[in-house]
Amino acid sequence: MTQHYFQLTQSHTSFSSTEQSEWLVFDASFFQGGVWSAATPLIEKVYLDLKYAGETTLLEEHNYALYMVLPEYRDEIQLQYACLTDSAAGQERTRNFPLDRAYRIIHGLVSLIKEWKSSIPADYHLNIVARRFDQSQHLSCNFLLELARRTAEVDIHVYVDSMPDEAIVLPVNHTTVNLAKRVMLPCDSVELTASAELIDEEQANALNAQINLCDEQFESRFLSLFAYYSSKNNTQELANLALHGVCFYNHYGYYYESGALVAFCTPYFNEIVGDDQTTRWNLVGNMFQGLVTTGKQQEALAIINTYAKPQLTDNELQAKMHYLLSMVYLRYLSDQDLTLAEQHIMAAKQHIAKAKNEIKDNDHAFLRVFIDNGLAFLRVRQQRKEEALSLCQEGYQFLTEKLGEDKHKLHRSVLLYNSAQVYMMMGRLEDALSFYGKAIEIDPYYSEYYNEVGNIYQRIGKPQEAENYYNQAIKYSAPYPEVYFNKGNNFSNLGMTDEAIACYSQSLELNPYQSETLLLRAELLEEKGDIDAALHDYNAALDIEPDSEIGLVNRASLLFEQGRFHDALTDMVNAAKVNNDPDYLENIQLIESKMKAEAV
Repeated sequence: MTQHYFQLTQSHTSFSSTEQSEWLVFDASFFQGGVWSAATPLIEKVYLDLKYAGETTLLEEHNYALYMVLPEYRDEIQLQYACLTDSAAGQERTRNFPLDRAYRIIHGLVSLIKEWKSSIPADYHLNIVARRFDQSQHLSCNFLLELARRTAEVDIHVYVDSMPDEAIVLPVNHTTVNLAKRVMLPCDSVELTASAELIDEEQANALNAQINLCDEQFESRFLSLFAYYSSKNNTQELANLALHGVCFYNHYGYYYESGALVAFCTPYFNEIVGDDQTTRWNLVGNMFQGLVTTGKQQEALAIINTYAKPQLTDNELQAKMHYLLSMVYLRYLSDQDLTLAEQHIMAAKQHIAKAKNEIKDNDHAFLRVFIDNGLAFLRVRQQRKEEALSLCQEGYQFLTEKLGEDKHKLHRSVLLYNSAQVYMMMGRLEDALSFYGKAIEIDPYYSEYYNEVGNIYQRIGKPQEAENYYNQAIKYSAPYPEVYFNKGNNFSNLGMTDEAIACYSQSLELNPYQSETLLLRAELLEEKGDIDAALHDYNAALDIEPDSEIGLVNRASLLFEQGRFHDALTDMVNAAKVNNDPDYLENIQLIESKMKAEAV
């Protein structure tokens, strides 16, 4: 078997019928390749191969993931379905990406790789070797884990030469995936692409002058400068540089990478920002975001209390700070405190009222509505839904009249969306659909809107409309398991068993640790008479949730029908422990009687 060794700098090579085995060896260190250090070498190879093969449909399907991971090719890739969270900038960008959006990119990348692999000769074998894997950052680690999990059956094998000090846990799946901790012998002789060479002082000064968060070259310049200042042990310049990195990675929703840089920032933070309160608050907000989104709520709160609360005197900035503190107690802390949340949101309202003559009229109008939207969220939590609805709708009307249709589109779409959600809670589904429609008019490529509208149509018995919206949700986003789960439920309600199973299977490929999805698929497989597959799903579901009442009862029934009375009895006894249902006690007696009859 012919072996081909590829390195990070290897130019694109088309496949031929003689190529059977290939090695892609690269440096996965964060400071070599950035956030997607473990993905870019393979994705670049796949992209170029598909491009040269004219696979435009496949490339368009995965446009978003490719655009995010291959910045050097963005001019030719062109983002097709940019939602307002993608395109809004500055004060207009009032919604951050959710944490799972970055994992959707991972799912899209792996799906693309699998489809690419199916389009090339079947005897082609690809081996991925990630050197310095222990120096990867969060998303690169998770990409390789997902790649290893999802592609082994298509003859792509992943190897690493090291593992991080702490066990890697997939945050979406809450599990670990084993990677081979060895590098196969043929690769040991392969010359690894050198790490980024250290730059000199003149080059560092030149790069410093070019640092711009909006520049496609930001990350490569950032990494080169970080390596330079690290080699010089210049911790103050590292701190200043890290603050740029925190902001950059937050902007793209790469919160683990952002949060990992905060420790570099804090020792010199006060010296760097000085008396500039606006810069102080902007940077504090970015450090906060990277920490709080990744579960470090207390550290995030400490950032505000240490670097903002004692220093801010400006009314506008204090209003923003109290708004954020309100959200800490309302949504971020595990022990939420509605009383403290209300104290802070009311303090925010007081400060923004005082700031009316201190800031531009349009800015004041926006911030007033923005803070009232936070109050609306609190009112929902307090079960004061009518008040929440009024705050959202009055805010939308005020902003539109004051600023016009073209300003703060993102926040106005959020106000409409929030109104839709409140109507949902109130059971006013037609009103909810109306406001979802208005939000979609402003932000037509935000996938979640379509997924949630699909759920409403499914709920009111309009399955075709539901399917149409689920398909739009899939079109406008890298893949995520929830939308396939919902689409599967829609097919199941229609009695379209095969289609439902296919959707559940797609959802489970993206996240195999969904007990409810496994149970639903098991029931459908059982109906089709595929008993072994159904039992496999019941087993998997109960591995995840051992006390699942439905899982225990359904598996007991299936085992009973298979004559496995002892196993069925165990499940039924355990189900009775979860819920002392009289029917379960009768079933236990029935199984015991069957066992006695068998013993005679």
